[in-house]
Amino acid sequence: MAHATFSALRFEQRGQTLYTGFAPASTLLEYTHIDRYNPALANDDPNQGYQREPEQGRLSHLAMNMVRKEGGGILPTAILLSSREPVDFTSDGNCHGTIVVDGDKPFEVVDGQTRLLGIKHGIEKRGQTDLLGFQMPFVLLDNVDKLMEMVQFKIVNGESKSVRTDLVNMILTQVAAAKGDDAIKESERWRVVATRAVEILNAEPGGVWGDMIVLPNATAYPKTDIEADPALAHRRLARATSFITSVKPVIDWMSEFHFADGDDIDTESRELARVLGEYWSAICDLIPNAFGDRNDYVIQKTPGVFALHMLLAKPILRDMYRARRPYTKDDFKIMLEPIAELSDSKFWHTAERRASTYGSMRGFSELAQVLRDSLT
Repeated sequence: MAHATFSALRFEQRGQTLYTGFAPASTLLEYTHIDRYNPALANDDPNQGYQREPEQGRLSHLAMNMVRKEGGGILPTAILLSSREPVDFTSDGNCHGTIVVDGDKPFEVVDGQTRLLGIKHGIEKRGQTDLLGFQMPFVLLDNVDKLMEMVQFKIVNGESKSVRTDLVNMILTQVAAAKGDDAIKESERWRVVATRAVEILNAEPGGVWGDMIVLPNATAYPKTDIEADPALAHRRLARATSFITSVKPVIDWMSEFHFADGDDIDTESRELARVLGEYWSAICDLIPNAFGDRNDYVIQKTPGVFALHMLLAKPILRDMYRARRPYTKDDFKIMLEPIAELSDSKFWHTAERRASTYGSMRGFSELAQVLRDSLT
């Protein structure tokens, strides 16, 4: 059975055992595993991972930097690893000792995959075989489960601009599923509600948002798939991050006036998905041409998504609440019918340069106001 041995120091943080040391890149590449997020699996699937696919450009850039004189071609920052079983550590009588890792039970890469895979890129794609012996520092978490890894990943990367927030949102959702609603900070609860609603909408066969949202670690359909099925050019138009962010005003309103006290995250998520489904079904009925060749329109891209959710939060939901109207497709249609832009598909067509010109957060707010003005 293949195994590797290297020196390490053992220490503790609040009862959690950790190790720190260094090892050749070749050893770390052979004895580590990266738990990938799979958009085809549900968030509560036990086989679901939490790491995004690496960006090839970043790997190439790192590999190039390793041969440049600037910076000395070093990587001084430690990668974060974990062992899902007790670490095989033999002490020399103090905190120093040796770790043995089994090839059948590799360590998980919690943070630092770009550094590790950038080295691999340099070796395999650029012939930098000297990097096989490149010593890389690490910190190793002892005997933790995947949930603990995800929490640490979020702590390390949650505020980092280099990590897509849609993946962080999915991690929060997995944490809530595993540990319960109380494991989520109140300030982050809306993200979990929105993320679950996005999953529901995106998975609905024949729904307005069915297969229209790019989930974490997924991409828009590649050219080869579109050539085989041209209809795929009009799918996966909105990123999960944008959609989730856009519904926050809706969640804020529903939290104050619609959700019942004591509702759990799952209940709120399903109700949010239902309301959004009814709302967008009404819009589709009013302006069906914009939901045909959808990639030719911006109604389901960022400008439309943000502006129409701003409109929903204020004044549509407010006015329906005051009038005691149920949140159904037919009632949404009654509320939206006066809006001229929702009976004019050309307004949303990319070639017309009308709705598509509102291309920033400020522009989305201005577009929402255009729609509101049509109500009066």
